[in-house]
Amino acid sequence: MHTRSRWLAPAAVALVLSVPVGLSRGQDAGAASEAVAIPTTIERIWYRAAKKQGFAKLKAIKVTGDLTITSEGLEIVGKKDSISIPLESISMLSYGTMGRDVDTEWAVMEIDTGGGSQRVGFRDGSRMGYGHKTREIYETLRRLMKQLTAAQYRVPEGYEAFDELDHQFTIAIPEGWSNYLQSVVIIGDRMPWGRIIFSAEPVRRDPQAREGDGVSLESVQRGEAPAFFLDRREARKGKACSGFTPPQRAELLEQVNSELRLDGGFEPTGQPELSPFSVNGCKGLKIVARSRDADGAERVLDLRAVSDGETVFVFGMRGSAAHVERNRDPFETSVASLKFAVAR
Repeated sequence: MHTRSRWLAPAAVALVLSVPVGLSRGQDAGAASEAVAIPTTIERIWYRAAKKQGFAKLKAIKVTGDLTITSEGLEIVGKKDSISIPLESISMLSYGTMGRDVDTEWAVMEIDTGGGSQRVGFRDGSRMGYGHKTREIYETLRRLMKQLTAAQYRVPEGYEAFDELDHQFTIAIPEGWSNYLQSVVIIGDRMPWGRIIFSAEPVRRDPQAREGDGVSLESVQRGEAPAFFLDRREARKGKACSGFTPPQRAELLEQVNSELRLDGGFEPTGQPELSPFSVNGCKGLKIVARSRDADGAERVLDLRAVSDGETVFVFGMRGSAAHVERNRDPFETSVASLKFAVAR
């Protein structure tokens, strides 16, 4: 008889499909966009859990066996133990190393246990745990989470998950919106730092392009189109999930000044307003700055800054006061959906 994990509730799972690791029935490695059969079983996986947040200490391999995914959840069945993970308890799926084990990659999940969160990892268990299919396991799990609207793909109605940089974070953006990764446009690479613009229409760099080809980058930067931006910066000393130190607050305020300089002809009115802000369990800052031109027209810059200890995320919305208010709902909803990658 199998013994079950004490912290995860059982899920009803039928072991009816066995496939090569990382693949579903009727699917090959090149068919990444095809739906994965449900239920799906991935053979010979390693499963382990973290003793505490951050993977500072890791338990030994808990279960070696087969992993089955159904519409109800995940079941890992080994010779001695089995573990059940209800689908609704999975909050995030990532891919990367686990804590001090910087040479071994895992498909990592963060799970709500009812009394807190738990992080667990899955790895190809063939060749004594050094098989080469762990990435395929992750991609299969990722497609399944999308199909089942689970983990980071459980987003508000009318929104979809932006997961192109899911090694760092995911957020929900309004359905049909576009993303403009400046590092990809400029140098053709998905850099860990840089600006991303999320907009209701595609952003075009060429100001001479036809109107039907989207909105110009300049109009987005001036806050004339439904859009918001995200700046990612390396988290240096003092920038952590627990909040920002006074010197780092000063650095954020310098970003405010830099952003205000983009509004030619506008002068700041008073000091920026700072207030507490938190998301994904981390403490940050909300910074609102206002400016006016010679005709009295007001512009608003609304920033939300938070760090996971490795990256500083600064979300921003700009434009006339009326424009900012019209676009507040999608901005607030997207920022509130921020989830940091759990693989560290």
